[in-house]
Amino acid sequence: MARIVSVSRHMKLIGGIAALLLAICLPIMLGSETVSAGSGPKIIYGYVYDVEGNPYDGVTVTVSVWNNVDAKTTRIIDTYAGGFYDVTFDEGSMWDVGKQVEVIADDGIAAPITVTDTLDAFGDQQVDIHYDTAIPQFGSAIGVFLAAGIVGAIAVVALPRRR
Repeated sequence: MARIVSVSRHMKLIGGIAALLLAICLPIMLGSETVSAGSGPKIIYGYVYDVEGNPYDGVTVTVSVWNNVDAKTTRIIDTYAGGFYDVTFDEGSMWDVGKQVEVIADDGIAAPITVTDTLDAFGDQQVDIHYDTAIPQFGSAIGVFLAAGIVGAIAVVALPRRR
């Protein structure tokens, strides 16, 4: 009988330890973000379109693969003929499934356009950019004052003088 009681006590102890570990580990596992490193190279590609929907050649495209707060890896390229761009991030150490990719198109005239997407598990991912405004952005107070001065000068010259 003593042997049966001893086994029963050990089973209770093992069961108690298992329950304690489960109570500690389960909330940690459920609350953590699922991330897996990408396998193989990741190609981000797409097209840049102007306001009228035409392919936009020669636009500088910056592609950043984000890892939470800081940019993990960045590639910069100009669009080819037809507004096409593509960049490659090497093996999975440079990108993770579920993280953000940020693509910025800057033509040097209008305000830069930013598009973000979530990285999928597949090797190629398309991110297109569409310029949606034809109004150039001045970008600073100097540009605004310069534009206002030019408009004022035109108004002074164009309006007839009263006597």
